[in-house]
Formats: sequence, C-alpha cells, structure tokens
Amino acid sequence: MSAICFFLTKSNWVMVDSSFGQGFTNNSWILSLKCDNFEFTKDKDENNTCLSNSIKYVRLKKDNARMDKIILQKSFQSQVIVDIFFDDRNSATDKMAYFTLNYTVESGGYITQNARKICNNTELGNFDLLTYIGTSPILYKEKYNISIGIESQDDLQLLGVRNLFVYVKYCQPTCLSCNDPSICLTCSSGSLNNGLCICDPEHQFAQAGIGCRQECERDYFIARSDNVCVPDRRIKSLSQYFTSTFTTYSPFQFDPDSNNVRSSPTLTITHCSTKYVGNLLYNEGMSLSLENQQNIRFIRLRVTFYTQGFLTNSGIQIILDDQIQGEIIKSSSTFDFNQIKKIYSSSTICPTYEIARIEAILRTYQSTPKLIFKGRQLSSTAEIWGFTNVTIDSGNCKENCQVCQDFSTCSQCQPTYVLFQGECISNSCPVHSSNCIDYADMIPNSRYLAKGFIILI
Repeated sequence: MSAICFFLTKSNWVMVDSSFGQGFTNNSWILSLKCDNFEFTKDKDENNTCLSNSIKYVRLKKDNARMDKIILQKSFQSQVIVDIFFDDRNSATDKMAYFTLNYTVESGGYITQNARKICNNTELGNFDLLTYIGTSPILYKEKYNISIGIESQDDLQLLGVRNLFVYVKYCQPTCLSCNDPSICLTCSSGSLNNGLCICDPEHQFAQAGIGCRQECERDYFIARSDNVCVPDRRIKSLSQYFTSTFTTYSPFQFDPDSNNVRSSPTLTITHCSTKYVGNLLYNEGMSLSLENQQNIRFIRLRVTFYTQGFLTNSGIQIILDDQIQGEIIKSSSTFDFNQIKKIYSSSTICPTYEIARIEAILRTYQSTPKLIFKGRQLSSTAEIWGFTNVTIDSGNCKENCQVCQDFSTCSQCQPTYVLFQGECISNSCPVHSSNCIDYADMIPNSRYLAKGFIILI
C-alpha cells in the first residue's frame, strides 16, 4: 500500500470516494441483478466475513452481479483501486471467475482458483485477494460512472470487493475545465490568459474542481499562502453571528474606553440596508468569550468591518488571549492589513464608508479563548467603525481529538475513536501495534520485519 500511496502522491491524484473499508454502510452503490444489461435491484449489499480473522467484504455474485456509482467531480482523469475477494468453495478446478471494470486495468483481467488460504483457512477451498488499478483516458468530465461486474462459471464460487478507492486528477485550481494539468480551457470566473485563469480580486481564492471563489469552505478546507483552498480535516465551522436581522449584539460584550466613557451607547445600526454592530469610538471594543473546548488550538476568523473618517495610523486590532494577532491600519491612501488576509474591500457598496472583509488564523493557548475587536489610536468622534457577518471556525490539533496535548498531538480522542501515535483512528488499533503502541516504537523496524515475514510464508 505504501508504494501505491507514493505513486498517487507523486502523480497528484486526489481521493474523492472510499467504500467498503472500515465501514460497510451508506456507500451509495447501485446494485444490479445482471452484469451485461443493468437491472436495478433494491437489495442491500451482502456482507460476508472471513471465519479466521473477521475481515469483511461485499459479495457480488449470487443475486447481485454488478455494482455502479456516479462520481460527480470536475476533473480530467480518474482512477479506481479495488481489492477483489475470491472464494472457490471447492468448485470444479476448471471453472473460472471473471472480474470486469469499465476502466483500463493495469493488471490481470480475471481471477483464477490458484489461490492461498488466507481467509477461510478451516475450509478445504481457497480464498484470494487481488488489487486492481483501473485508469480512465485523459478527458475533461464533470461526472464519472464506475461499473464493476462479476461473472463466474460455478454458482458455488463467492466473489466480492473491499477497499474501493476513487481518485481524480484535477485541473489547476483556478480552471473550470482542462485536458491537461497545466493548461486551462475555460475559467469559472476571471479571465483566460495563455492557458491560465486569473481570478478577479473579489474571488482571489481557488479550489481544485471548483475554480475561483470568494472564500474557502468552512468545513475541512483552509487557504494556503498562495490562496489555494486545500483539505484540512482539523478545521470545522463553530459559530456565526450577525449574518441577517438582529436586535442585539449579544453574545458579544461592549468594552468601553476608560478615558472616553459613554453612557448606554446604541450599538446596533443600519447603513445602506445592512445592519452592523457599531458606531464604536476611540479605543472602544467588543469581546466574545468562547465556550470551553480542550481540543481547540487555533481559530479561523472572518468578519466584515466598516470604517468612516479614519485618519492615518488609526486602525482596528484583533486580539485573542490578550495578544494582538492582527490589525487593520489606515495609511495615507488605503488600508494595510497586518497578519490578516483581505478577502475583499470596497468604498462604493455604501458611500462615505470603507468596507473590508478579512480572514485571520489566530492561535490560542487557552481552552476558553477570548476574542476582542478594539479601536486603535482613534482620536475624534468623526472616526467610527463597526462590523457584521462574523464566522468562527475551530482548529484542532488532530481530527476527532477531544483533548490536545499541544498544537499537533492529541492526548484523548472522542468516543468511538482510539489514540494511536498522537492521532485518533476509528474502531481499533492497527495490526502492526500492541494496545495501540506501534511495534516500531517498541522494537526498531519490527513492523517491517513482521510484514516481510508474512509475505514470505
């Protein structure tokens, strides 16, 4: 498997679907009674289990001879990797079983009965497992149909699948379509220039399979330094405030300026048909205390600020855990964004107001982080600011972690997950471990020695 993973990484393959591995439910495959002409059946997958080692697989032969699935992914090539299980169950030695896949298969096209006893070792029959790799032609498509069929010459034989993975090769993130990884044919937005799509300033982020976009998805995606949205399973949406009609600024709290105290200021206002928390002055601010979470190590903040009448060097600070982690500072002709990323800005959406939406990744060292927006060096009542449309996404040290040890290591997993080498894995410990302690952590290279021994016998 390591060689396959290395090959896929080097070739820029991205997994988009996995079925019949750890779980055997909700895999969304359509079953057919026949292999040549598709005849839909409502029967569920028939799951068989090895007698000696509890390995599960999905049986196809018997009532369900074919399985299909449509993968909706905009890409220019796809690949299927699947393990095929075969149990001859003492059928005649001259009978054969055939496996078909509607992709160009890189290895043998059928399974014979010359197999090793690796599953039902208490039976006289043979059981085998082969891995097939099928690759589609290079051609841009927005959906792929994967069809797997089974045909055997003896009804005694059992055939099935396990560990079915689907990979695709995406176009450049800014492309809408392509027939080559480096040349765009069309753009989702922006302009096409010498085979490259240039995103417009208000859609500066890009995601493979989607193209240019204004923001990365909140769940499981994060922006790289080049504004490409990439998968990151640690980050999930946490909370959202002031996105529609609201009458109070709760759960935020008003933090007055001790040198310029105002009595009961009105802090929910409307500008150009948009409601804001605002008309904040001087060094006033707004704070939010997040709920106790022992697995949070960073947050992704997105917020839309408005300002009016800011003088040079006036600004807004973003503070987390009493540390300034970002600033918007007025310069002579524009705004500077320090340690934060501007999503878009405008001075025409609402005349006399400057509007800017920003994103910031803020590290936290507390289980109950406190977020503060605060005015910086505002010197007159003509300088006012406010905000709206706040989203906060939580970043964990590891996916499915309940208590983090540090920024990259988990010490306690959520229920139904087990801790292994500082990460949380589902169901059970790996086979190359004892009580979830890796053999390699007890005896150097023991995992590879054990693997080599198994292959040789």
